[in-house]
Amino acid sequence: MEYKRYKKVEEFLGECKGFLMEKEVENNLFLGICNDIIIGAREYEEVYCGSVKKEGEIKLIALMTVPHNLLIDSRDDESLEYFLDKMYKENLTIPGTNGRKETSKKAIEYFSEKYNKEYECAMNLRVYELTKVKDVSIPNGHFEMATMKYHELITRWMYDATIDFGMKVEGNPLSEERLNRAEFLIKNKKVYIWIDEAGKPVTTAMRMKKTDHGEVVGMVYTPKEFRRNGYATACVKVVSEEILKEGNRFAALFTDLANPISNSIYMKMGYEPICDYDQYEFEK
Repeated sequence: MEYKRYKKVEEFLGECKGFLMEKEVENNLFLGICNDIIIGAREYEEVYCGSVKKEGEIKLIALMTVPHNLLIDSRDDESLEYFLDKMYKENLTIPGTNGRKETSKKAIEYFSEKYNKEYECAMNLRVYELTKVKDVSIPNGHFEMATMKYHELITRWMYDATIDFGMKVEGNPLSEERLNRAEFLIKNKKVYIWIDEAGKPVTTAMRMKKTDHGEVVGMVYTPKEFRRNGYATACVKVVSEEILKEGNRFAALFTDLANPISNSIYMKMGYEPICDYDQYEFEK
């Protein structure tokens, strides 16, 4: 077997894209992150990219955008064990793991033993794919493509959505980095909002990650005072329709398995489950 660490994301994607495209929907996070880095949509302190080949064929890929968790996908246990040994010897700091549940669990167990640290499951996620939007009832109101007049609101909602999704966030909700990220998404026409009958913005949903044949819906957020009115359903439906109208083969999204209501709603809309992702983090 051959372990390789890549200096650039472009090199990693060029060599590993065939592996990723075999299961494009499952690997939308890998593909989307790489594409974002290449086009300058996201910047990270450091990016780790690695792979394992067996007899010239890619068997494992890994991506870590510091300070985020190690994203990993493996075809077999032998390649996974080989990779983990190699990565451990590089003395990289691993805050946690993310990926298909079996692989992510095995990886966190390995590092837990090596670091002598306890870990916890931070999130249980499910990847869904949609190729045709089914008719679902939506509330009165309309959608708008967000403009910069909503810049501060969208930035705050993105911060709140991250907390709502169970992820750890620190610092000012309106930090320069967060404002810049929201501005990039708004100016690139990635942010949709639902406007209620009174003319008030009540929900957002965004086009977060692009792959060759699809796009990922994300950052779906409704403030607590507006929930249980179907606004998120309406916004996700519109975003999904827009993605397909543009010639994409699919729309995809991640859901939190701890929220059975949203999972049920998305399935009624036409989203079908593809695989489960588990995210593990070391206890502080």
